Amino acid sequence: IAVETIGTEYKGATAFRDPDGNVIPSETVPTLEIPEGVTSISDGAFQGCVSLTSISLPSTLSRIPNYLCYGCTNLKSVYGSDHIKEVGACAFSSTMSLGNTEDIIGFDFTSIEKIGSDAFNICGLTSVVLPKSCVKIEHAAFANTPKLKSFDMSLCDQITSLPDAFLWHNEDRYNSNFSLTLSSSIKILGDRCFGYCGFSSLNMPSGITSMGAKCFYSCADLESITIPSTVTSLGESCFEGCTGLTSVTFATNAQGGTSITTFGTYCFSGCSSLIGFDTLDSGIFGTNVNGLRLPDSIKTIGYYAFSNCKNLNYVQINEGCKYVLGAAFDSCSNLKKIYVSSTVVHLDQQVFRGCSKLTHVLGCANVEYLGENLDSTGNHTNFYGCTSLIEVERINEGNYYWRILF
Repeated sequence: IAVETIGTEYKGATAFRDPDGNVIPSETVPTLEIPEGVTSISDGAFQGCVSLTSISLPSTLSRIPNYLCYGCTNLKSVYGSDHIKEVGACAFSSTMSLGNTEDIIGFDFTSIEKIGSDAFNICGLTSVVLPKSCVKIEHAAFANTPKLKSFDMSLCDQITSLPDAFLWHNEDRYNSNFSLTLSSSIKILGDRCFGYCGFSSLNMPSGITSMGAKCFYSCADLESITIPSTVTSLGESCFEGCTGLTSVTFATNAQGGTSITTFGTYCFSGCSSLIGFDTLDSGIFGTNVNGLRLPDSIKTIGYYAFSNCKNLNYVQINEGCKYVLGAAFDSCSNLKKIYVSSTVVHLDQQVFRGCSKLTHVLGCANVEYLGENLDSTGNHTNFYGCTSLIEVERINEGNYYWRILF
């Protein structure tokens, strides 16, 4: 069917009319050609046209409106998309048949400048390459794209932040064997940016300063990550549930330091493969002992930050850290030794609860607070379930909590 004009009064199931104005049933329209000369289309014009398999756009059209093909579940290709500069919100949301194959280009991003919120949410795209001209991507633009195998935005040097839920996937839409290339200009990763994404590694731009809450939530295939020296904080649940993550490297700047000061609540919780490959201080742990060594800039370890990291054996808390909050190492069932630096003054309640193989808590020279929870027998819950505990090296003997513990 060829459309001469695209008005504002007809949408969805009544979008297609013959020259006399009579409705052409949308289920009888598998292909649509929009003629040259059309410069705008109303929002939601073809929303829910489930029989539509392809649409051809004219060169005179530069913007795809909001909800244009929302719910067009059989749409496979958008011809003429190579000259489109802007895609509106939810324009191709819920179009799981739209994808790139050897024979069909689902959508061509060659000229794109702006991509609206949820534009391709729940979409069948298999690969995306964004051009240098792309300067803005809005909330959840590519969320829930389980068929997506590669995403390259390396040329987008004017984009400095990635929006919330940028590539977030619900658990039932996990995309495995996924490759992602970011622009070196990226500074901020939004909340839930990459949740449930199936990449095994990611080259993080060196200038990133902030990683939002649930940024890498349940990226189960992620094996290793290097945190740039410019990052100042890791958000709540940033890497929670990354069950394949074995090592985290904290890059250092020219002075040998890092900028990160806080591990947020649940930051690495449930990273059940996390071991750490840092060489620990031989004067504390003995020679040739590898484990997790926290960067010197850390001041606070958040609630449940490393809880259920069941493969952690050895941890060295940095000089400079002051606060280890509640249940930070809860249920780290293979943790054997941990060094609490001389700067730590606050070990909150239940910090080591359930660490059944923990034998030595080293350091603790200036700890003044151990939380206030006692179990039913009057024992301190910081070490509840630590059935292998041999020694807590030294906790400020003059404080009340030391007397309760021993």
